[in-house]
Amino acid sequence: MRNSEARRTLTARQLRDILGRTTNGNSPGRQGQSFKEIQHWLTRIEGYAGKQAEEIVRAETNWDAKRYSWISMYRKSPCQRHDKLILFHFPAKSVCLVEVKQNIKSSRRTPDGSYFVAYKRVRGYTKRLTSKLWTTLREEGVTQKSIKARDRRIGKRKADRLKALLRSRRK
Repeated sequence: MRNSEARRTLTARQLRDILGRTTNGNSPGRQGQSFKEIQHWLTRIEGYAGKQAEEIVRAETNWDAKRYSWISMYRKSPCQRHDKLILFHFPAKSVCLVEVKQNIKSSRRTPDGSYFVAYKRVRGYTKRLTSKLWTTLREEGVTQKSIKARDRRIGKRKADRLKALLRSRRK
């Protein structure tokens, strides 16, 4: 290097802007951390959590402050942060696309389970569960029976078709 050429140092932010980010928020060059592809899952809500589960989530997380919704489970969910869930909310008679924000195992067991998944809805991807929508979903290979198998992973093509269905304006 010549004396007239000064070494230019970059800030971490400038480096991030140059290199970009992976889908899991890590810089692509970080050692020991690889690029994680976002997975898509089908899951369901069949009822509302009890008081004990609500108290534990309120005490052990800051999800209320972050305005996250959450579901409880009896076993650990295979979903990871940033994964997308096509969530069938049977009590509300709706289906929506959500992004997983965090998974936890609570310190105490509740009647609703001891595993909790926080999520946020993706705007513009919600539909009412009507008979017409069920007919369309059946054509895509999604039945009520297939949704009962909680946390069923689906491929990218199928996920894209279902997201397009949720996004469409026609009911």
